[in-house]
Amino acid sequence: GTLYTTSMIRILHRLNIKSFHLMGHSLSAVFLPYLTPVLEHSGKFIIKSLTCIEQFGAMRNTPNLKAVDISTLLPSYQDEQIQTELQNDEEQNDGIFQTNNIKRLPKLYNSVDELVRSRIYVTEQIYPGQQTIDEKSAKLILERNVGKLFVVESHTREKQIKYYLRFDPKLKYGTNSLRNIFVNDLQTMTKKVIKKTKCPMLGVFGDKGWPHLDLVAKNVERLGMSNLEIIRMKGSHHLHADAPKEFCEAITPFLTKAMEKYKIDHPGLNGNGNGHSKL
Repeated sequence: GTLYTTSMIRILHRLNIKSFHLMGHSLSAVFLPYLTPVLEHSGKFIIKSLTCIEQFGAMRNTPNLKAVDISTLLPSYQDEQIQTELQNDEEQNDGIFQTNNIKRLPKLYNSVDELVRSRIYVTEQIYPGQQTIDEKSAKLILERNVGKLFVVESHTREKQIKYYLRFDPKLKYGTNSLRNIFVNDLQTMTKKVIKKTKCPMLGVFGDKGWPHLDLVAKNVERLGMSNLEIIRMKGSHHLHADAPKEFCEAITPFLTKAMEKYKIDHPGLNGNGNGHSKL
């Protein structure tokens, strides 16, 4: 998790963003509750709100929540270096492969539509619970992670376009750092991490979502934290993509209250946390 959090901090620093809302879905909603109190306790950032969709909190050991010098995570990055980091995966994966090297490749698909159908099947037939995913949502999610390459048949030399899903190797091969994030330690996450969070928090869960992803949220709810709200709505794991209008309507009251609170708590700052607002 360290790589993801430090990369986010570096980008925030480079773009000079001092105050912002955080919203994450699934795996992102694992990391953000860990990152939020770290940023808040640094004294360098103001988190206006934290929204977690279909997950709430990394089940991991307590991070160091003492006042930290965020600048130690911020080497002198140039714009092109950040851009290189963000595009690195794409540059590494697209290319031309011989069929005699086919064992080195992930599963290949003849079209993006075939890949989408495969994702829908896995969601509905393999994932736990009674999950579903809209075809448009599946395509939206997958297109950003699809790699394209030419496969050359060794005998005929015929080229065929194939598609595959790109994966972060840390997720695909399950590194020690990733496994540590999912340590089943609800009490520590609840009482020593989430409890340190100052900003308004929202957990959104679907009635047919991934089972048991709300365990940390339930634990936090039992603590009676006034800055936590939980919304349960109809939908599966990708409820925000399947029903975007209903999702926006559900979270808008929370975000409105969070923005009003920010204005009251920080009257001298503009929306980005810089300077003085004339509004």
